[in-house]
Amino acid sequence: MYEYTSPQSHWRPYLSLWSDFTALDHPMFWSKDERDRLLKGTGIPEAVDTDLTNIQKEYKDIVLPFITLHPDLWDPERHTLDLYRSLVAFVMAYR
Repeated sequence: MYEYTSPQSHWRPYLSLWSDFTALDHPMFWSKDERDRLLKGTGIPEAVDTDLTNIQKEYKDIVLPFITLHPDLWDPERHTLDLYRSLVAFVMAYR
């Protein structure tokens, strides 16, 4: 998240190629109804639900406390769960 939001980041030129990570057509950004209907029987809806639960837990238990401890680098208003989820989905799409 820091690399994506920091103007000084060496990764900034690369990450700025994607102005909106939610534009990725990733099932993580679909509604639960869409996932369940369009991917029925594939196991993907269940995997996405698990991923979303894990991402939320990781953000709450690890990321947010770290952000809170380092207000000089992190802004909880900017470095949100939504941004975290989008960046995790981006990384997952390319692994």
